[in-house]
Amino acid sequence: MKTLERIMSYLAAAIMFAMMLVTFVDVTGRQFNQPLRGSTEVTGVSLMLVIFLMLPLVTLRRSHIRVDLFEPLFGKVLFAVQRVVAGLMGGVLFGLMAYRLWTLGMRSLSRGSVTIDLGIPEGYLLLTMSIFSAITAVAFVVAIFLGSNANNSSEGL
Repeated sequence: MKTLERIMSYLAAAIMFAMMLVTFVDVTGRQFNQPLRGSTEVTGVSLMLVIFLMLPLVTLRRSHIRVDLFEPLFGKVLFAVQRVVAGLMGGVLFGLMAYRLWTLGMRSLSRGSVTIDLGIPEGYLLLTMSIFSAITAVAFVVAIFLGSNANNSSEGL
């Protein structure tokens, strides 16, 4: 599992680095009235890839932003119930999102929708988001069984 986490993290870092290079070249080119064609699309697709690639890892690591205003008021039992409910809700919601993205992706592929500048088939982007949403849905459910903390006691769902 650690190897997969490392690979996904390095891949996300490489995508971020590429996005930085695209932005640098685009901004520099604009100074000479030669912007990089499609840089906005490349940046958008890169951002989508980083976000959806890292969602399962963030979920398994229990690194989502959490507000624990009421946690000190309730006992460990209620905290465990909250963790289960949050995990199930996350699983269901990301499952629904995966389903909807899949149907939109298939429709987009059948219609031949492409991005404006570079002609990237939008359906493949939507299907990629769908796949990683489904993996995140499973990660939410798996995180329920990982115990009360994956990294430390201050992190949760």
